[in-house]
Amino acid sequence: MLFRSQRPLLGVSGSEDAGGVRVQQVQPGSAAERAGVKAGDVIVRADGRDTPTVDALRSAVGGVDATKQQYDLVVKRDGNDQTLKVDAPRQARTQPRQPSGAPQQPARPGA
Repeated sequence: MLFRSQRPLLGVSGSEDAGGVRVQQVQPGSAAERAGVKAGDVIVRADGRDTPTVDALRSAVGGVDATKQQYDLVVKRDGNDQTLKVDAPRQARTQPRQPSGAPQQPARPGA
């Protein structure tokens, strides 16, 4: 089987702030917008990993297991931690071609 991976994208721009990454802008239609991330939020954890820097946030989001449907994003908003559920893209799967006349096997959900 051949696999084509997709790098998860959150869809925010931000800068380092005390304890995390302060969101400056949320891309319309992005996973972040759908999860409820707002400009001014400070992202402190993604998928269980601390995000004290922009690079740490990229690494945490990029390292999300492609088989997950969602992951947790913890943001500080108005001084309180809030856990948001972010949709995670699934890994796209490409099956090899079957020889002519060979029966096609249906893909199993989640396989």
